Amino acid sequence: MKNLSIKAKLLAIVISSIVIVSVIILVESNIALYKTSETITDKFESDAYSSKEAELKSYVQIAVKTVEAFYKRAQINPEKEEVYKKAALDAIESIRYGKAGYYWINDSHPNMIMHAIKPALNGKDLSKIKDPNGVFLFNEMVKITQGNPKGGLVEYVWPKPGFEKPQPKFSYVMKFEPWDWIIGTGAYVDNISSSINKMKAATEEEIFNTMITNIIIILIVMIILAFIMLLIAKKSIFDPLENFQNGLLSFFKYLNKEQSNVDMLDDSSKDEIGTMSKEVNENIKKTQSLIEQDAALIDDVKRVVEEVKAGHLDKKIDKTTQNEALKELQIIFNEMLEIMENNVHNDINEVNKVLSSFKNRDFRENIQNPKGEVAKTLNELSEIINRMLLDNLKNGTTMNENAEMLRSNVEKLSVSSNQQAASLEETAAALEEITGTITNTSGNITQMATYTQELTNSVKIGQNLANETTSSMEEINAQTELIADAITVIDQIAFQTNILSLNAAVEAATAGEAGKGFAVVAAEVRNLASRSAEAAKEIKTIVENATEKANNGKSISQKMIEGYDGIYAKVQETESLINDITTASKEQTTGIAQINDAVAQLDKATQENASIANNTSDIANQTSQMAINIVNEANKSEFLNKSSVNTTKSSSNKVDYSNQTTTSKKVEQKEPAQNKVIKAEKSNDDEWETF
Repeated sequence: MKNLSIKAKLLAIVISSIVIVSVIILVESNIALYKTSETITDKFESDAYSSKEAELKSYVQIAVKTVEAFYKRAQINPEKEEVYKKAALDAIESIRYGKAGYYWINDSHPNMIMHAIKPALNGKDLSKIKDPNGVFLFNEMVKITQGNPKGGLVEYVWPKPGFEKPQPKFSYVMKFEPWDWIIGTGAYVDNISSSINKMKAATEEEIFNTMITNIIIILIVMIILAFIMLLIAKKSIFDPLENFQNGLLSFFKYLNKEQSNVDMLDDSSKDEIGTMSKEVNENIKKTQSLIEQDAALIDDVKRVVEEVKAGHLDKKIDKTTQNEALKELQIIFNEMLEIMENNVHNDINEVNKVLSSFKNRDFRENIQNPKGEVAKTLNELSEIINRMLLDNLKNGTTMNENAEMLRSNVEKLSVSSNQQAASLEETAAALEEITGTITNTSGNITQMATYTQELTNSVKIGQNLANETTSSMEEINAQTELIADAITVIDQIAFQTNILSLNAAVEAATAGEAGKGFAVVAAEVRNLASRSAEAAKEIKTIVENATEKANNGKSISQKMIEGYDGIYAKVQETESLINDITTASKEQTTGIAQINDAVAQLDKATQENASIANNTSDIANQTSQMAINIVNEANKSEFLNKSSVNTTKSSSNKVDYSNQTTTSKKVEQKEPAQNKVIKAEKSNDDEWETF
C-alpha cells in the first residue's frame, strides 16, 4: 500500500468496502432466505398435517352423524336398538372416501367392534397392539377420547403395502358415548412428507436461483454504486486532490524559477484539501511578496553598483526584504560601501582629479571636505609634497648663496689666516645648516617615494575601474539594442492597431446609426495607435541617442585607460627621479662630511690652507651646482607659496667659474589635464534619463 497513490488507496478502500458490504448483504440475505424457507416449510408441514387432521376429523364427524341418526331411530323404537346398531355398523363399514378411506369402531376396553377391511379383527382385544416405535395406538385412542367429545388425533407408524418400512399414519377418533363406540378413521401421511421433501427441494432450488439472482443484482448494484462513488470521489476528492497536486507542483516550479508566475489553488471547499489549499495559497502570497521584495532589492543593488561604477561611494541600498540572506547581504554591502567611503572618499572622481594633477606635477590641488582615509592621506601627501618642494626651493637657493659665500671665504682664506678662521667659523655654521637641510630633504624624499608607490597603486585601481566602466558601457549598449528591437515591435503593433481601427470605422459607418458609438471608439483607438507610433518613434530616437552616448562613454573610458597608462608611466619616471634625488642627497651628505673633515684639518695645520681652500672651492662649486639642480627640479612643479621664494643669480669669478653664471630657471608649466569622469549626459529631450 505504501507504493500506491492516494487515489489508488481510496479506490481500494471504496471497492473493498463495497465488496465487504455486498458479501455481508448476500450472506444475510441467504441466511434470511434459508430461515424463511424453513419457516415456510414448517408452516406448510404444519398446515398439511393440520389439513389432514381436519380432513380425517370431518370424515369421522360424518360417521358419527350417521351413527347418531341410527341412535335417534333406536330411541324411537327401543326394542329395535340392536337392529339399528347392526344397521349403523353396516352403514359405517360400507362407507368409503377417497381411494382407500374406511372406518373402524372399537370400544373403551379396547376391543374391535367393526373393522371395514379386516373383519378378522372384530371382537379382538386391541390393548396390546403397538407400532414399531412402541406406541399402543388403541390405548391412546381410548385416552384421547375420554371426556373429549370432539375426539383427537393419534400419530403412529404402520406397515403400508408397497413399502418395506412402516410409514407414518394419522388416525382421528371420536367417541359416541351412548353406545361406547370409538369411531375412527386413518390415513398414511407419507405423501405429506414426500410433498414436504419436494417442496424443500423446490425451495432450495428457488433459494439457489434467488441467490444467483441476488449475486447478479448485488454485483450490478455494486458496480453502479462503485461508479457513483467513484464519480462522487472524483469530484469531491480526486479532482481537488489532483488540482492541489498540480497547484503545489506549479508552486514548486515557481520557487525553482522554472516559471514566472503561479496560480492560486481552489480553496472553496471546506474539507481538509480546501484547508491545505488555503494554507498553500497563504504561502504562495507570502512567497510572491518575498520574491517581489527580493527583486526590488536586487534592482536597488544594480542602481547602487552603477553609482559606484560612476565613482560615487556615498550611495546606499535603500530597499529591504524579509529574506534574511539578502537582508544580511544588503547590510554587508552597505557596510562595505561605508567602509570604502571611510577608507577612500565619497567621490572617486575627486581623488582621480587630484592624482591627475599630481601626474602633471601640479601639487596645488587637494580634496575639499575629505571623507575617507585615502582622501585625507592624499591631502596630507599634497601638503607634505608642497612643503618638501618649498623647502627644496628654499634650501637650494640657500645652498647656492652659501656656495657663493664659501668661494668668497676660501679666497679670503688664502689672503689672511684671520679671515680664514672667520670664514671657517661661518663655513662650519653653514655646513651645519646644510647638513640639517639635507637630512630633512632625504627624509622627505624617502616619504615621497612611499607616496609615489601608493600613487602607483591608486593608478592601478583607476585602470581597473576604467576597464569595468568600459564593460558596463558595452552591457548598456547591448540592452539598448534590445530596447530598440522592442520599440520596433511596438511600432508594428501600433501600425496594425491603426489598420484595425480604420476597418472598425468603416464597419461602424456601414452600420449607420447603430455604429456611431463604435465609430467614436474606433477613432479613439486610431488616435491611440497614432500616439503609440509617435511615442515609439520618439523612444527609438532616444534609444539611438542613448546608444550614441554609450558609445561615446565607451570611447571616453578607453581614453581614460590610455590616460591611466600614461599616468602609470609618469609615476614610474617620478619614482626614478626620486631615487636619483636620494642618491644625490647621499652624495651631499658625503660631501658635507668631507667639508667637516677639511675644517678639522684647517684647525691642525695652517700650511694646508691653500690645498684645503682649493678642495673647499671644488666642493662649493659642486654644492652650488646641486643647489641649482634642486631649484630647477622644484621649479618644474607647481606648489603652494612657490612665488614667495625669490631665486637669485649667483656668479663666481674664481678658478674655473669666473665666466659661469648660475640662474634659477622657472620651468614653463602646462595647464594640467583634468581627469575626465564619465557621467550620464542629458540631451534636450532627457533621452539618457528616459533610457
